[in-house]
Amino acid sequence: MINKRELLQKCEHLSDDDRALIAKALDQCLLAYKRNIPAYTDFLDRQKIALIQSLTKDVDMGIKVIGGYDDAERCYLCFYKELYSDIDDKHNIIKITPKLNKFTKSKINHRDFLGAILGLGLRRDKIGDLIIDEENNAYVFAKEDISEFIEISLHAVGRISVSTEVLFNHDIKLPQPKFKEINVTVSSLRLDALISRGFSMSRSDATGYIKGGKAFVNWVNVTSSSKSIQAGDRISVRGFGKMKIHHIGRMTKKERIHVTIHRYC
Repeated sequence: MINKRELLQKCEHLSDDDRALIAKALDQCLLAYKRNIPAYTDFLDRQKIALIQSLTKDVDMGIKVIGGYDDAERCYLCFYKELYSDIDDKHNIIKITPKLNKFTKSKINHRDFLGAILGLGLRRDKIGDLIIDEENNAYVFAKEDISEFIEISLHAVGRISVSTEVLFNHDIKLPQPKFKEINVTVSSLRLDALISRGFSMSRSDATGYIKGGKAFVNWVNVTSSSKSIQAGDRISVRGFGKMKIHHIGRMTKKERIHVTIHRYC
């Protein structure tokens, strides 16, 4: 049985707002458990999702993380009690196309797009990731219940007119995140060694950021510099950005390990 109060006691270090978001997610977990139906949360950041997964790891429930694409930073959860062969997505993708011309002085950035959407009176947890392509079109992941409202209501971003379209085909080709490929050798696959090489800082500085609570591995806060890292792991450091361990290669004759890092721009 799920003891919501007991689980929330493990979240006393969080702010009231964050605890409220976790509580709402646990309510959905309880709903799925009691009624044996899939139940969905709103969008959450990856840190909160990792926390919820940790809190519910001993609960006899399935959990699916849905963000719309593999590297999504904001996702929602589907809780289900039995094995469902097909969990329906509860989001749409909205394409926002600025009506740019030769008199437009600058392109629209991520903050501009998001500000215009939230300016419609929407809550942040109804909106997932927002991706901008090279032509300055934005692709917004939004819960189904607000998608049509955004399509009808959003006419401008700042002073620039825009058109909107709900894309129901989730197999569309999304813009790929830009990254710089870094090929390095490290003495070990410790977290401090990889942060040092990936973010071009000293090993001692890397250790300081880790112990200071600013490092995350797969969206989970890690304070141990010696944590072992594997291929596919995503590492972020507050103030420096994020990177992915793309490939771990052979050991050199000097017993150093080849590593290929994708550092996102």
